[in-house]
Amino acid sequence: MSAMLILQLLFLTIGSAIAAISKKTKLAVAISTGLLLMTYILSIAIDLIEKLTLLKYLTPFKYFEAKIVMNGNGLERKFIIL
Repeated sequence: MSAMLILQLLFLTIGSAIAAISKKTKLAVAISTGLLLMTYILSIAIDLIEKLTLLKYLTPFKYFEAKIVMNGNGLERKFIIL
């Protein structure tokens, strides 16, 4: 549950920053949604192509993977600090 909270707070912060910078409301929503979709697609591409594992630092969906957390390995400190 803490990993989900951190992930939600991260996207809340990114969305709020984009909304604060943008002057048009619809543009901020479009950029935020596009960014969310791009990071999700990147996380799927990382799963499919092993050569892209270095890009896991660019997508928050790879910070706290459910399969790692549920196996009892817990949260990785490097991603919490990042």
